[in-house]
Amino acid sequence: MGLDWSASGNDKNVRINWRPGGSGANVGDHHTFDFRISRNPGGANVLGSTNFSIQLVMANGDLSDSIKLCNYAKLDRSVGGFSPQTGTGVFRPLLQTVRVPLSAFTNADLTQVRGIKFTFNESPTGSVYLANLRFTK
Repeated sequence: MGLDWSASGNDKNVRINWRPGGSGANVGDHHTFDFRISRNPGGANVLGSTNFSIQLVMANGDLSDSIKLCNYAKLDRSVGGFSPQTGTGVFRPLLQTVRVPLSAFTNADLTQVRGIKFTFNESPTGSVYLANLRFTK
C-alpha cells in the first residue's frame, strides 16, 4: 500500500485493524512485529531520513506507547542505477524488512492486539510503500 502525507502531525495517521472493535488477538507468544517498507522514489520525501511513530491498537481502542521508526530502520533513499536507454539515473523502491521487538511497545496488552497505527508526526512530508505486516515468533 502507498502512503503519502503533505504535512506532519498527530492527526496524520493510518490505522490498520485485523480484528473488529472489542476483539483482539493474543500475540504474547510472538517476539517481533515485522513489516516491509520503502520510500516512493517519485514521492514528496524529505532530504535525509523519513521517520514516523508506530503504536499497537488494543481491542478496546487503547494504544501502546509509540515507538519511532528511526530506532529500528533507516529509511533514507531509494535504490537505482544508470539507464542506458535514457542516459539518466533510474530509481526504484527496495522494500526493507523492519523488525520491532514487541517488548518495545510499552503499555500494551499483548493478549488483546487489534491492529497497528502509523502516525506521520516526525517528517514534514513523505511517501512510502508499506507491505507484509505480521507478528513473528
